[in-house]
Amino acid sequence: MKKKADLGLKWLMASARKRYPPAEAYLGELYWDGKIVRADRTRALMWYILARESARPEENPEIFDRALQIEANIGEDERIEAAARAKVWDDRYPVDRAKSAAGD
Repeated sequence: MKKKADLGLKWLMASARKRYPPAEAYLGELYWDGKIVRADRTRALMWYILARESARPEENPEIFDRALQIEANIGEDERIEAAARAKVWDDRYPVDRAKSAAGD
């Protein structure tokens, strides 16, 4: 079972590097719940911040709703750290804004 979980995480991370919002949001849930990975509220919010940046509200409203729920349940220090981590990830793996705009 561990091999399957590790393989699943590998593919989720590959999708997250391509800034696929559902993968980013799912990683956020895994970190929030502590499933497969160690629970980490800051990392959970980081993934939701990234998912919110990658997603379009009309296509993935649940991502925006869940990000707000998580933000409401963690402290200011965790929010600041999550935003800083998200910025580092976004700098390394930016959203393809041209691709996002093409869907308009």
